[in-house]
Amino acid sequence: MAETNPAPIPGFEHLWIVIENGVATVGITQETADAAGDFIFVELPEVGRRVRAGEPLGSVETTKSIVDIASPLTAVVAEVNAELGEHPRLLNDDPYRSGWIVRLRRES
Repeated sequence: MAETNPAPIPGFEHLWIVIENGVATVGITQETADAAGDFIFVELPEVGRRVRAGEPLGSVETTKSIVDIASPLTAVVAEVNAELGEHPRLLNDDPYRSGWIVRLRRES
C-alpha cells in the first residue's frame, strides 16, 4: 500500500481506493471512521460475487448506526478482509492498511 493515505473517491467520499495490478483495494477513510464511532460488526460480501457501482457490498455496524457499504465500481469480489469479522475495530485503528474491507477485480 502507498506511503500516504489514499484520497476519498469522488461520489463515495467515505471510501478510499487503491488499484494495483488490476485489483482495487477499498476501505473507509479515517474521517469516516472517526465520525462513525466504534465499529462492532462488519458484514462482508462473498468472494466471487458480482457487484455494480453503487450497489451495497456489505455493511458496518457501529455503536451509533448500521450503514451499507456501496461498491465504488462494477466488478467481482476478489478477496475480503476476514480479519474484520473478529476485529472490526481495525476500521477505527488502521483503516488504510490492516482495516481495508474488500478487493475488487474488474471483469474484462
